[in-house]
Amino acid sequence: MRNNRKDPAQLLRWYPRSWRQRYGVEFIELIKDSLEGRPPTRRFRLSVSFAGILERGHTGGIIGEGAKAADRVRAGSLLVLCSWAAFLFAGASFAKLSERFSTTVPQNSHVLIGSIYRLTVLLGIASAVPVLAGATIAVPSFIAFVKNGGWKTLKVHVARAVLITALLVCATAALSFWAQHLSQYQRNGGDWYYSLTFLGWSLLLAIVLAAWTRAVVGTVAQISLSARTLRLEGIFAEAVAILIIAATLSTAAWWTAMGIYAPQFFHAKGSSAAASPIDQHLIITMTLMLATVVVSGYGTLRIRHAAKMVTAS
Repeated sequence: MRNNRKDPAQLLRWYPRSWRQRYGVEFIELIKDSLEGRPPTRRFRLSVSFAGILERGHTGGIIGEGAKAADRVRAGSLLVLCSWAAFLFAGASFAKLSERFSTTVPQNSHVLIGSIYRLTVLLGIASAVPVLAGATIAVPSFIAFVKNGGWKTLKVHVARAVLITALLVCATAALSFWAQHLSQYQRNGGDWYYSLTFLGWSLLLAIVLAAWTRAVVGTVAQISLSARTLRLEGIFAEAVAILIIAATLSTAAWWTAMGIYAPQFFHAKGSSAAASPIDQHLIITMTLMLATVVVSGYGTLRIRHAAKMVTAS
């Protein structure tokens, strides 16, 4: 392992394949001349790694204007898709944190807070509609890709995602059975064994989402899409980004309303502290939601800037 880390050629892996094929040999020679026989330092490796990541961004159309307009629309759409996958995880966390909130809400504010919560759930579910629509119009291109031998490059990622998903299903069934035999207090931090197990389940859920996102991104990056399909994918991606923003705002509104009318909900775990809407788990969830807003918003900007060029071509 140490010898591999000292080999300058290992630094090439940070760069995209097309760049390596074109500049790889000269790049290695340049590194060797710069190091003069010395092993690359950590700072040197970090600088090369960062440069390689930037080059991948330029080549993939994520940053800069060097890539084709169609590639920039595709990259922007994939950024929104990745944001949506992360948003699903944040939404699952919010669903868990808001479990049985209605039992602590005063009668005079029950309609208001309940309406906000239902709106949040509705927006989250609605965000899946344009995603499914985008997947549907890409089916013909996907079939053609598979017929041309593309499945060979995807089967490993898909098989891994299916295997991890099966594991998640089994873990979910076991965790649900366990939870049925626990009190609300035990399910919300009172039982450390259950809390640690639930944390592990959450990590597994994140891995499943990441695995399927990796498989989908790898597929979309390789299939051939017409200009019309790309334009539609861009429109659907913008719709997803808007719904992510709306659902995030609705979640913040629910948190605010709960903090005003039912702050005791956030300390219903046996705590003797004064009622306060500050909840560290909800803060983490909202931070993740805000991150998806930023990334999906950036993806939308990439789509907007490149869409006119795709239309013109």
